[in-house]
Amino acid sequence: MRNDMFLGLFLSLVCLSTLTFPIPVRIIVDADYESDQDNPWLSVPRKFARETKPTPKRTRGPKKTYEEKLQNDRERKRRFYQNNTEHQKKMHQASYLRRKADPLRVKHDLATRKIYREANREKISSYQREYYLRRKAEAEAKKRQAADSVEMSIQLESQKKRKLDTIVAEGSESHRSANTHAKKQRASSPKGNTEAKPSP
Repeated sequence: MRNDMFLGLFLSLVCLSTLTFPIPVRIIVDADYESDQDNPWLSVPRKFARETKPTPKRTRGPKKTYEEKLQNDRERKRRFYQNNTEHQKKMHQASYLRRKADPLRVKHDLATRKIYREANREKISSYQREYYLRRKAEAEAKKRQAADSVEMSIQLESQKKRKLDTIVAEGSESHRSANTHAKKQRASSPKGNTEAKPSP
């Protein structure tokens, strides 16, 4: 009886100790299973095992210069402002409200605009004057060149005409001299001896 009591107490102590302090027991499995690295006391099938592949290193292009970065930023902002009509509406509304809230700013803006407009008008007038003078000089040069070309063509035509006239005059003079020579020969020869008589 006493032995049964000791045995029951011993078994109850063993059960309580296993419940409060569980003993880690490694599960032995087949070769198709492998242990997980996070929890070595568990074993998982190989098909569910975590694959630790090396992450590929991202290849970057050549380093951009400061000017290229600025150009990219400008292009991005230009596309944003050009395509985003809502943003443009908001900006217009904000500027309208700001001017409405501060009328002195509006006066200042109008004054500065007037100053800039006058300066730009003077600049534009000077540019227009220079442009007008340049165009006038170019037109005069073109007219002069056309007149020179016409005069040259007239001179060439007159030279050709003079050459033809001299050639015609020389030909007519030679023809006239030949005619006078033939007339003289006919006049000097007797009238009956115009045809050659046969020899006896």
